[in-house]
Amino acid sequence: METFKVKKELREEIFYLVNHHETGGNKRANLLKNADSISFFQVNLPYYFIRNNLDETRKRCVWGYHRLPANLRKIVSRFSYNDEGITLLVKNLPRYLKEDT
Repeated sequence: METFKVKKELREEIFYLVNHHETGGNKRANLLKNADSISFFQVNLPYYFIRNNLDETRKRCVWGYHRLPANLRKIVSRFSYNDEGITLLVKNLPRYLKEDT
């Protein structure tokens, strides 16, 4: 980024966001973490399910769902998929979350 004369402040912000996209930490990092979590459910979940068994997929979904704030969990709970099993899994995430705590 130095080659392209990106300001130091912007480079530091980008570095921070990349390093904290899984954990959050400030308003922007939390926003990125939440977007990353939602994108898993919206885009990647069907592909994850193909590569992993149902139990592993459920664990990954519970982990991703748990890290979302309540208002975004409601959005995820409304997602539907071509695979009815995945749709059912996502609809049951609130119940799984209670069982795992």
